[in-house]
Amino acid sequence: YKKSKVIEVENVTRNSWKFNPMIKSISLKYKCILSSTEWKLLKLGLKPKEMEDKWFVFLEESTMYFSRSWTGNCIFTVEIKKLSNETVLLCHAKVVNDENIYRNDESKNVLKDLISMIIKHNDRN
Repeated sequence: YKKSKVIEVENVTRNSWKFNPMIKSISLKYKCILSSTEWKLLKLGLKPKEMEDKWFVFLEESTMYFSRSWTGNCIFTVEIKKLSNETVLLCHAKVVNDENIYRNDESKNVLKDLISMIIKHNDRN
């Protein structure tokens, strides 16, 4: 009889990695509806495992925080609103407003791609 290994999913929090809150931000026109399955995967967050991992993401109350792993600087925040038992709305997104921290004219697309990547990553693990 072999004892199976239990893999524990770490609950990613603000204290799981270095984190510097956003000082100045601007609103980002971004809304997205996720299924309950997608939401369960996204809310697990993302903790860097190697230097190549660029993002640290966690949920705190009803806000997701997206930070660069090397600096800890928060780049995006997104509010979460439950629409039903089956869906949640990601809305009221903000992006840091400091070109010394982050410069990207495609912020909305970066956020959209980042959310998709986290869902896929957590679905595999």
